[in-house]
Amino acid sequence: MLCKKCNILFEVDGEVLCSLCTGYYHYKCSGIQESTYKRMTTEKKASWRCLPCRQSDNNDTLAELVKEIRSLKTQIKTIQDGLNKANTGISSIETKFIAIDDRLDDLDARLTLTENNVERIQSLATNFEDLKSELKLHQKNDFERNQFLRMNNIEISGVPQKHGENLLSILNCISITIGFQLQETDVDTIHRVRRFITSVDSRKDADPRHPAIIVRFSQRRRKDALIAAARGRRHITTADAGLPGPCTPIYINEHLTTRNKLLLKKARDFKNQNNFKYLWVKQCKIFIRKDDKSKIYLVSEDTDFAKIR
Repeated sequence: MLCKKCNILFEVDGEVLCSLCTGYYHYKCSGIQESTYKRMTTEKKASWRCLPCRQSDNNDTLAELVKEIRSLKTQIKTIQDGLNKANTGISSIETKFIAIDDRLDDLDARLTLTENNVERIQSLATNFEDLKSELKLHQKNDFERNQFLRMNNIEISGVPQKHGENLLSILNCISITIGFQLQETDVDTIHRVRRFITSVDSRKDADPRHPAIIVRFSQRRRKDALIAAARGRRHITTADAGLPGPCTPIYINEHLTTRNKLLLKKARDFKNQNNFKYLWVKQCKIFIRKDDKSKIYLVSEDTDFAKIR
């Protein structure tokens, strides 16, 4: 079954049914919110009509009304011609008909203006949808561009921050622990970045975790090699790496944008709620899979969860 507006096949049964043209629509194509439609009674759903059908009815009604008014004007003109030939005793009646004619002219003009406004509203609605699609495309391109700039980066979490610390030395200790041979030419830049706080409390002490270490590699293949080595040696701690201070877990991950970190958290919640077996990040892209035999899904935006089965 296809959506009558976008001609895309429904993955499930049609969502909204027009009672006039019997076409099925996605909620986003129908112009009605899903929550609003689901709150409607059975009778209202059975009489619901899509926007084209409603506009068609309005246009037909306006056209018929204008046609009837113009026909009425013609009849009044004929009557006026007959009255002009009558005696002067009916002059007052003629005056009244003239006044009616003026009012009908005004009504005709107002109806014509209404027709023009309806056409303008339809055009504005189309332009608005086009602008929404264009904005969404620009946002998506901007998200992808921001993530692409981090493709050579890794993010190391869990290492306590010390005054006067040597981040390269820390990175080298971690590399030795996971079996990765760090070369002098590998690192372009290395620095700490304060974590993004999702809580409504935006004070500096709201997140007790230490700032993450961001490492930008000169070559992406070397970054990928370190990530692979880290996945082969999970659950390492600061004690394993010979770092001073309390023993804390160390996490080594792709450097995701704030948007993709939030998306990964939603994907993790989705995985747990729906008993999915696999969730992973590769080349800064989020993937999810139900089990060993099921399809692998790429999660790039919130709406992707509705497509996952």
